[in-house]
Amino acid sequence: MKRMVLRLIVATGLVALGWTAGQAAQTARADFEISVNSPEGETTITCLRGCGLQFIRYAPDRNAAEPSFTYRCSGAPRCGGTVQGWIIP
Repeated sequence: MKRMVLRLIVATGLVALGWTAGQAAQTARADFEISVNSPEGETTITCLRGCGLQFIRYAPDRNAAEPSFTYRCSGAPRCGGTVQGWIIP
């Protein structure tokens, strides 16, 4: 009877340990989050969490990271630019 109780306690402990390890592995979040809103003609890129952005084509200060920027494209069949990002601690 003592042996059965000991096995039950060890089994319960192992299940609890596995459950805890599984929960810890599933709760990891991304380092940053970016939102892109692109209706016709205008595009807005916003850093929602944990980052700073810089649009190279229009950036007045190449050392400044902004939380959001908007740019408009008109008269060209296709436009674009380069977005650089930094993870903010």
